[in-house]
Amino acid sequence: MNADPRRWLRRATLAWRIGLYLAAASAVPLLLTGFLSYHMAADALLREATHSVAAAVEAQRRYIEAQMAQVESLLANLAGVEAITAAAIEEQSDADTYDRLATQARIGYILNGYSSLRGLVSIDLIGAGGRHYHVGDTLEAVRLDEEQRRRLFEAAQRSGRTVHWSGIGPNINVHSAYRKVITAARLLYRVERETLRREPVALLLVSYDPDELARQFDDVALGNGAWFVAVDGDGRLLYHPDARLRGERLATPLLETLRDAQGSRSVNIAGHDYLLAHARAVTLGWTIAGFVPLDTLAAPVAPIRWASFGLVAGCLLFALLMAIRLHAKVIAPLRAVIRQLQRFERDPAGAEHLGITNDDEIGELTRWYNRSLDAVHALRDSEERAQHAALHDVLTGLANRTLLIDHITHAQAAVRRQPERPCALLFIDLDHFKPVNDRLGHEAGDKLLCAIAQRIGDCVRSIDVLARLGGDEFAVLLTRLDEAGRALRIATRIVECVRRPVTIDGHEVQVGASIGIAIGDGTQDAEALLRDADIAMYRAKQTGKSRCELFDAALGAQVLERVGLEFELRRALERGQLAMHYQPIVALADDRIVACEALMRWQHPELGAVAPDRFIPIAEETGLIAELGAWALASACAQAASWRARWGEAAPAIAVNLSPRQLGRPDFCEQVAACFAEHGIGPGMIHLEITETALLADLGHADRQLACLRGLGATIHLDDFGTGYSSLSYLSRLQVDAIKIDRAFVRRLDPAHDGPDLVRAILLIADELGLTVVAEGIETEYQHQRLAALGCAHGQGWRFGRAAEPAAIETQLRRQLVRTG
Repeated sequence: MNADPRRWLRRATLAWRIGLYLAAASAVPLLLTGFLSYHMAADALLREATHSVAAAVEAQRRYIEAQMAQVESLLANLAGVEAITAAAIEEQSDADTYDRLATQARIGYILNGYSSLRGLVSIDLIGAGGRHYHVGDTLEAVRLDEEQRRRLFEAAQRSGRTVHWSGIGPNINVHSAYRKVITAARLLYRVERETLRREPVALLLVSYDPDELARQFDDVALGNGAWFVAVDGDGRLLYHPDARLRGERLATPLLETLRDAQGSRSVNIAGHDYLLAHARAVTLGWTIAGFVPLDTLAAPVAPIRWASFGLVAGCLLFALLMAIRLHAKVIAPLRAVIRQLQRFERDPAGAEHLGITNDDEIGELTRWYNRSLDAVHALRDSEERAQHAALHDVLTGLANRTLLIDHITHAQAAVRRQPERPCALLFIDLDHFKPVNDRLGHEAGDKLLCAIAQRIGDCVRSIDVLARLGGDEFAVLLTRLDEAGRALRIATRIVECVRRPVTIDGHEVQVGASIGIAIGDGTQDAEALLRDADIAMYRAKQTGKSRCELFDAALGAQVLERVGLEFELRRALERGQLAMHYQPIVALADDRIVACEALMRWQHPELGAVAPDRFIPIAEETGLIAELGAWALASACAQAASWRARWGEAAPAIAVNLSPRQLGRPDFCEQVAACFAEHGIGPGMIHLEITETALLADLGHADRQLACLRGLGATIHLDDFGTGYSSLSYLSRLQVDAIKIDRAFVRRLDPAHDGPDLVRAILLIADELGLTVVAEGIETEYQHQRLAALGCAHGQGWRFGRAAEPAAIETQLRRQLVRTG
């Protein structure tokens, strides 16, 4: 007895609501069936009614056209009577009534032939001079409506038709009992014999009774509330059920509808919907229309509609019985769900709010769920804000030092798993930031820091980590590098981006960036790597600012040297640190210089002379060899052209080494051709030295390249022969002109351990293939004489001179010319 009545009301409300839902769901198919049945029947009835109305309208049109055709036939017969035309033309006095009566008799005679034409009111013949003949309903024909006569005459002239139907209007005969008639007019012409011009001399009129049309329309029943109208060409009503409206002009909107293409459609008149069917009598310019109320058409299908309502009532009764059953089957389970959601409040998980707010069991369930969810979201948002604040910079939103240390730790662990994928840390300190901050204020300084952070972010990859360490210091962690040199390229790009001017509050400011780079190989902890990068950054500041510096203490000597040499090698060419030296190649028979090998030398201002075996492999790996090789070829061609201009045919040829990367380029031959053309290089002036490894990588491509190069006049030398995949089949196939015996074989020629067998074999092979042989690495007199005795034609090595500048080679050439006369 202590039960809360509001609780029972909530249960009843939900039960009734579910019952109503089921009632609506059950009634939908039946309602849809009734609706479709009703509309299908209505559509069928409408189509049938449309056809019937259209047929009735068409029948009325044909009747009217037949009636009016008889009128036109009457006019044609009257116009064909020459005496009638002559009577209208002759100028006779009004006292000569005999001729007038004779003419009227003729008209009456013709009229008798149309006695069956019901509705005929009168016939009038009006001459241009005013003479008037009348046969019809009254003998008082002396008085005419002159204004109507003038309008009819002008309208007949304008129409250009034989018979002009003026529609319904006032009777031209004032004394006639028919006030409104339908008038047909025909002009009678006289042809002048001299000019053959037609001149209207009389107007022949036939007046027709519109009530005759009304009787025809009244005899046809379209149904309850349905009616006909007939409209003439001027929009006046020829027929309307209300006789008072006949002769009045039809309302403009409805008139525009009737003037559209004939057919059937629905129209609204005075708030009621009608089915309209209309047709045009083209020869008359009239429109006949029938209007049928749509309500009248829908009446036969009304029982179907009431039957649908009855079915819906039955469905509602069934739904009421189901609602009682649903209380036991639905409400109880929902209460069980509520108990589960109460547990969810003590052990929450993320989800979205429910939007149900009913004051029932479902509403109670929703309130419990939403309260629990609010608590979960509040806790999660609080944790996220706290975590973000602890790991990110407040000003720029970038990672702070704590988060950067965590990323470095994970990156170093990844490097230990994949040593070939090192990481790098860039420590960035802005140059000249303090003066800007002091001059423009801290707010402008903060804006500058944000702008610089954006620029740095644009220079790094999406997988890299950009952090602000505090003040004007930033750091970039580069992960999963394919080579350590990429860190230098990214750092250089950052220096260039930061150097560009920035506009802050209307002031253009410019700062720089000094960057220290530390390469992570997996052995350092995060703090150590950050410290190394910081030390390198200070070194960059000490050596000029706005530059990059590699840390050179924590890494192995090999990594440091390679990275440093790559960094310097990229700037060596543009700074003019590279030069070409030339080593003589002599004829072993008389020590005469026949060629020189061009060798690249690097003189660094701080490192001194850098040996080729240190920087050439780096250039090969990084792709710089293509740029260096192109420069070397151009320098050698320029030197060969200079010597040829000075000594003519006595000038030595120059041998240039080609790398596999150069030979593998599809456009390499075109580059060589352009270089030869620029410097005027002729046949035999340039020897191109290529290793066996470079040729055997792709024999097909190598054959095409060598053929092209030989076509340019270059001589092809196979360098380091005997150290690679030496094969007679390859040697006979490749298009080479000479082979160079590697220094390893020459070094074996000494008095104590003379090993000439392999050298002799190479010389025999070359002789059989018609190839010139050059021995490399000749350092002693014994090696010189022994190779000459074996039949080797040319040689090079320290025995004949080291690689020297062009001036030193020119000195040797002058002595050679003096010695040989």
